[in-house]
Amino acid sequence: MSYASDQKRILYKKKKPAKSLRSWAIAIVLTTLGFIILQHNPLYHLFYKIKTYEGWSRQLLGGDHPGFVISFNHQAIRADFMSYYSNLMVAAIAERWLDKANRDDEVVKELERLKMIGTWVEDNDICIANELLLEESELGLDEFSDWKALFLQRTNSKWLIDAHVNREISDQEYCIWMTIVGHFQSVVLKGPDQRSTRIPLEFTFKKEFR
Repeated sequence: MSYASDQKRILYKKKKPAKSLRSWAIAIVLTTLGFIILQHNPLYHLFYKIKTYEGWSRQLLGGDHPGFVISFNHQAIRADFMSYYSNLMVAAIAERWLDKANRDDEVVKELERLKMIGTWVEDNDICIANELLLEESELGLDEFSDWKALFLQRTNSKWLIDAHVNREISDQEYCIWMTIVGHFQSVVLKGPDQRSTRIPLEFTFKKEFR
């Protein structure tokens, strides 16, 4: 090998690291500019925190969110869920057990105030009351036991996932039940004649509520 060839090889080796450094510098600058543009884009963000039940439902259903790094405020999600679920439950009870009464009727509001119907949180338990459930032993009617059986089935996350995949429950039902399973320690059902039962839950996000 000639002296000139040796010199060219040496010069090439010296220049290669400089070229590599320039490439890294360009990549860093472009990445930084990209992040700056995204952070100033009202439709997209680098960091995005989910803190509503609507956002959490979208997450459960595999929907997209406007951010690269997603985090969760589970206390805010639970509070927002309770507002939604309480209205849903009271309206459903009024529809079925109060002759299709309106959610805003005075009798409905009074029953909810007395906690004869409705939902609320005690410690980390979700309490659900319906003292209007029918019981008639001579007719074999025991709506409280049927209610309990429904909750025992639908607070099993494996059953929920399978039922949702098989289209046995709707997206709305899936999101409601999965939120209950993950954000509460127990379900406490309160029925007529002071009947009650407690159903332990998985409480997936327990550490968020210490």
